[in-house]
Amino acid sequence: MNLVIYQSRYGHTQQYAEWIAQELTCPLKTFKTVTLADIEAADTIIFGSGVMAGQYKDLGKFIELVKQYPDKHYAFFSVSITDPAKADNVAFLTKQINQRIELGLQEKIKYFFFRGGLDYERMNGLHRLIMRVMIGSLKKKPALSPDDQRLVDTYGKRLDYLDRQAIAPLLDYVHQMNH
Repeated sequence: MNLVIYQSRYGHTQQYAEWIAQELTCPLKTFKTVTLADIEAADTIIFGSGVMAGQYKDLGKFIELVKQYPDKHYAFFSVSITDPAKADNVAFLTKQINQRIELGLQEKIKYFFFRGGLDYERMNGLHRLIMRVMIGSLKKKPALSPDDQRLVDTYGKRLDYLDRQAIAPLLDYVHQMNH
């Protein structure tokens, strides 16, 4: 059996988690709602976390889960504004994860990276402040990458990069683990 566990602040990770659970016809839980019975019944656990300023929500809980149940299969997906089509972005995100996960556990987890979005209306005050500071910093640069320019141009607006087709490699991986 498969199990999808996720943590989402603003809904982008939740949307990917829902799509994955629908495609795999498996339970969908958060760390607040998942039970020990859910975890023990699962052969493959898929964990999704949003990323804000390089920080992964509940990654520590996921790492503890992997330590407690080392014989299960694991897929980890993160959702951020960062474009996963760019190799340097994937390298940065992978480094951020690997700094938190010890070497013996890294081999047990397959990583996937999805692009989410920004919704300033739903952001809490701290996250709005972080974005305002980041945009101010970007505006001081002499030249901006296309992604950085897009962030500056759309500051305060809603950005949505959700892509249901992006989950296909994760689904393929889970199907391979189940056969």
